[in-house]
Order: sequence, then structure tokens, then C-alpha cells
Amino acid sequence: MTNINDLIENGVSKCGGTNKWEGISGFKHQIDVSLKNNQHVLLIECKYWKNRIRAEVILSVLKRLEDIRNGPEANGRECRIALVVSKGFQKGVKKLGEFYKKEISFFRVDKDEMIEIISHTHFLIVVPLSIKMQVQPTIITQGQ
Repeated sequence: MTNINDLIENGVSKCGGTNKWEGISGFKHQIDVSLKNNQHVLLIECKYWKNRIRAEVILSVLKRLEDIRNGPEANGRECRIALVVSKGFQKGVKKLGEFYKKEISFFRVDKDEMIEIISHTHFLIVVPLSIKMQVQPTIITQGQ
């Protein structure tokens, strides 16, 4: 299990179009936001779409995680992915979230900029929550 606060405070963060992670396939995946330290990697994908996220998108994101997890940049670290969306999820996604709970977390940001935790674990510990909080946009830099 990771200490998420340590990952945020002492990890290295990257974001934007230059944040590329090479998978075992050799393909370089662009990741919206990433946090890493010596033991863990957290990849964050943001989907600000007009429609709810389909199950096929989740499966694609999980396949990207698998490619990155086994690639040279993961370097044996524990990898997870968080999906942050604007419109929620279609049927079937909950079932995928329950099955892949050690690999993926789901969050939704509503029109009032509140974050709803849909499905979330801290690497191996399941934390069943349903809370909302006000979004405070922050850019995390190394050592901050």
C-alpha cells in the first residue's frame, strides 16, 4: 500500500502533452497527469466529454495501464490509474470498476466543480466512499 500523501508531497509530477510513458509495446502513451516516486506510479486521465463514459473506454484505459505497467518507465513500481470525468458512466462501468478496483479509480466533476468519488482504493485497501468536495485546482510540482 502506498502513502498517497507521500506520493503527492515527495513524488515527481508531470502533466500535459509532453507527459509520455513508454509501454512494453514501445508505444509512448500521453497521460494527462502522473505522479511517481520510487515505489508507486499514479496515472490520471481526464475526460471532459459531452456524454457518459462507456465500458469500452474503461477497457482501453486499463489496457494502456497494462502496457505502461510492464514498460521500462514503470521500472517495477506499483501502477494505478484514476479516471476523472465530467458526465459520469454508462451501465457496465460499475461492474468493471468493482472487478479492477486494485488498478483503477473513478471520479466525476459536476457543473458546480464538485468532485464525486465513484470508485476508489488506495492501491490495495478498498475505501468505499461517496462524498463530494469542492475542486481546488492545484498544480503539484516536485518537492511541493
